[in-house]
Amino acid sequence: MNILILQPQDICYGLLDNVAYNLGDALKKIGQGFGLEVEYFDLKKEAVSNLSRFMGREYLAVIDIYSGLLNIKTTDGYFFWDFVNAPVFQIVLDYPVYIDYMLGTGLKRYYALCMDKYYIDVFNDKYAGIKAFFFPMTGKGLAEIKNWYDRRYDVCFIGTNRDYRETLNKLDEFEDDVKKIGQLYFDIMINHAEYNPFQAFEKTLDELKIALDTHKKYDLFKEFSGLSRAAMHYYRENMIKAVLDEGVRVDVFGTSWSDSPLAKYDNLFIHKEVDEEQYMEVLSDSKISLNLLYCNKAGFSERLGYSALAGSLIMCDESVYAQDVFKDNESAVFYSLNNLDELC
Repeated sequence: MNILILQPQDICYGLLDNVAYNLGDALKKIGQGFGLEVEYFDLKKEAVSNLSRFMGREYLAVIDIYSGLLNIKTTDGYFFWDFVNAPVFQIVLDYPVYIDYMLGTGLKRYYALCMDKYYIDVFNDKYAGIKAFFFPMTGKGLAEIKNWYDRRYDVCFIGTNRDYRETLNKLDEFEDDVKKIGQLYFDIMINHAEYNPFQAFEKTLDELKIALDTHKKYDLFKEFSGLSRAAMHYYRENMIKAVLDEGVRVDVFGTSWSDSPLAKYDNLFIHKEVDEEQYMEVLSDSKISLNLLYCNKAGFSERLGYSALAGSLIMCDESVYAQDVFKDNESAVFYSLNNLDELC
């Protein structure tokens, strides 16, 4: 039997397409003695109507990587993938409640593969009966690793910039009770980086003496998801600022940094966005790769994996899982978001 991989939407610089193909290659290698083949469906290249060719077919597994296709229904209102004879595994890269419109929790044979151990708790609490597993992702190594001392970039960061202040300003548009929750929530996130976003939200509700059952708590948490994104960009900006303030050159990839307050620094060099191939080229030409796992405190990210495979020294905030994988101050250096002044 074959495995079917549903490829991602056009996000993350195309890196998730790399993840899809690397996963497919690894599965084929594992199953080569059994004649295992891997098929792909890419909505960026095919019409949704072409999914009909999978109806009634049998697969060892269907693996979804942010395709947005799991909730498609037939004309009579049934989930399409229940008519494909295969268990469906979905790789979950974000808080499940943030992307519940993409989750396949309504399917009869659905399993979640989470890149953060805390996401498993969300499935256990919010989506009763769904089996979730920890599934850290990485990629494929390069054929040749460039000498570390010959690399072009001292410190690189690949990722977008968004002004968190814009999100905070929008709080003024809401009623006072909503604004009060939002302001305290953001304040706790940026002053207590030891909490993940949901833990910070629970702390917010506790301080405001707001009692909610589990489902209502997650529903309200989802409504404030923009603030957790804002906190991530707050830390992203201040992480890079801490390095710049030490006079270290930082090369960022993404023209959105031109709108950042950091653009005034002479030692910040802004480059255009990169595709998945250029992404690896930049990492392989960088001595140090800056990373941020604020929203994944018990997880991993493809960025960490690719940085390691490119031979770049990883500089990352503290993460339960990542610190188990990398030896501190050898292949990676971990810092505390609560003490960014000690970053360099």
